[in-house]
Amino acid sequence: MKEILISLGGLIVGSFLTLIVQFYLSKKQTELSLSEKMIERRINAYNELYEKVKELRFMMPIMLINNEDENEKLKRKPRILLDLESLDDFINKTLDIYNRNSQWFSNDVVKEINYMQDYLLNVRTIFQDLTKESKEVFASDIKDDFIELGTIIDKAILPFYKNKYLKLKEDIGLLKWHKLRKEETLKRINNTILAKKYINQR
Repeated sequence: MKEILISLGGLIVGSFLTLIVQFYLSKKQTELSLSEKMIERRINAYNELYEKVKELRFMMPIMLINNEDENEKLKRKPRILLDLESLDDFINKTLDIYNRNSQWFSNDVVKEINYMQDYLLNVRTIFQDLTKESKEVFASDIKDDFIELGTIIDKAILPFYKNKYLKLKEDIGLLKWHKLRKEETLKRINNTILAKKYINQR
């Protein structure tokens, strides 16, 4: 009877250890699957944002008879300033991407997206009241602002693809400030062509 009890005890211990190992492996598999899904969501968020903001640098010729600059090259404007509807469409779609994915973006990216929204709000305020011809001139005048804005956002996004591709969201938190300080926002906007040629001249 003693030997039987010892044998049964060994079977119980072995079964218990097997259950522990299976539980541990199942837990690790669940954690791995969850991490993979979170990484995939973050990758998709960055890809979607990148594809949208690169439109800031898409240019097209202005639609005026006198559409050449002093070097006899066609004057260009941002494509999203084709008309007010195009501008609103870009703003709304970018805001939608941000609202759905902001938890996946780094703090630097969030700040630049918020700054872009501030800048575009000022652009829209002026753009909506201009005549058709004045819209073309205005859009051409501030095209370099759009190129610079797109470049700055690209630089904020780039570290994710370079060295944070597989990391989860460790560089942004609820206690971090997600917008540039008001003073910095005003300083940057005041250094744009938009402010120098239009806002500060009003």
